[in-house]
Amino acid sequence: MPPSRRAHDPRPALIGAALGPFAWKGWTEEMVARRIVAALDREPWPVPRSDERVEVVQDALADCRWRVLSSAGLARRAIAALDAWQQRRQWLDIELAWLLDEAS
Repeated sequence: MPPSRRAHDPRPALIGAALGPFAWKGWTEEMVARRIVAALDREPWPVPRSDERVEVVQDALADCRWRVLSSAGLARRAIAALDAWQQRRQWLDIELAWLLDEAS
C-alpha cells in the first residue's frame, strides 16, 4: 500500500482497539485471527471459523512469533497477509475472465 494511503488506513486502529483491552497474547492463533477479521468487518465477534480470511490471518501468525509483537505489529502483519490474499484473488478472477473470453 502506498505511504499516502497507509496514513489514512483505519484498519490498524480497528485491530488495535479490538485487541487492546484483552489478554490476546494468551489466546490461540485461531481466536486472534477471528477477532481481527471481526474488527475489520466492524462486526461482533467471533466470526465463523469457516470465513476464509480467518485461515489467511492464522497462517500469517503461524509463520512468526506473534506473541512478542505489539498489537500494532500484529495488525500490520495481518493486514499485509489479507492484502496479499485479496490481490491473489483479484488476479485469479481476472485470469478466469480471460480464459472464459478465449473460450467463447
